[in-house]
Amino acid sequence: LQQIRPVITLMAAAAVSGGAAAAAAAADNTVYIPISELRQLCTKSLCTLGYSSDETAVLLDVLLYAQLRGNNQGIIKITTGGMSRAAAAAPIAVERETRLSALLNGNAQAGMLVLHRAMAMAVEKAKSAGFGIVGTNNTSTSTGALGFYAEQVAKQGLIGIVFAQ
Repeated sequence: LQQIRPVITLMAAAAVSGGAAAAAAAADNTVYIPISELRQLCTKSLCTLGYSSDETAVLLDVLLYAQLRGNNQGIIKITTGGMSRAAAAAPIAVERETRLSALLNGNAQAGMLVLHRAMAMAVEKAKSAGFGIVGTNNTSTSTGALGFYAEQVAKQGLIGIVFAQ
């Protein structure tokens, strides 16, 4: 058996945008970074972009979930400006809420932060009332890898369906 090492492979950007020929050319440019080091670098980057330590923890969980699965919603978002904090960002607001549902206004917050809060609310509602649905709007960035949120719901012993526009 081959031992699994806590290392992530990052391909050169040319491999992502240039197809098979660029991927072959970039193969020699593969960089191996221990996940712990990648986590530290990304944490510093997200804090530099203005996210709090709690927000950074949420963002990093979603980004690394994607990265470790080869999903294009990973740490590339940090390096390409996809995680820049909106100047107009304000606290997430609950616009409407019932026992079974809620609508969150993201107020230009990062989509991952808004969907994380929506997921937590939906889980809470489902556990207390048997069903929960939470919608979101007005986010400034992508929600990231949707599978992350579905997996978090499943870990709570629930069934979740996650959509994004």
